[in-house]
Amino acid sequence: MVPDRVEYVVSSGQHIIGSYCHREFELSGLASICHMLGIRNLNSLNNLVFSYDDRDTFKVAFFDNSMLEVPVSPNVPRNVSNNIAFEVLVQPSHMLEYCHGLDLSVKFRNITDLWNTKDSFTAYHNNRCWRLQIKKRRDVKRAAIHEGWI
Repeated sequence: MVPDRVEYVVSSGQHIIGSYCHREFELSGLASICHMLGIRNLNSLNNLVFSYDDRDTFKVAFFDNSMLEVPVSPNVPRNVSNNIAFEVLVQPSHMLEYCHGLDLSVKFRNITDLWNTKDSFTAYHNNRCWRLQIKKRRDVKRAAIHEGWI
């Protein structure tokens, strides 16, 4: 049986307290998610997927009209871990199927040298975040963002 007090866990790992009304068979407490996603209400999403652990926790995933999971971030950090940050300009050509990826400038080598041959990082823009895959080329030690954005 679902308890009166429940907890939602979103993709960022944040826990949000909610409740369950046994009389109405209704979950509540997701309003703060709208603020995190920068949307007015949950109607702008295509699907919400709930996974229940048979105790008091629901893992919740949010999907847009393209059926892509919408990343949830409670607040965008001002910098990345270890105070490492950089900017890249993604062009429409980078979205083409045959694009090899977005090469990162050698001026960011102090950052890319910290990455493994195949690694990933989280990119932030306003209240949205994406997990991007990078690949380092062995021959020239150059890194490229390879996959992860739409």
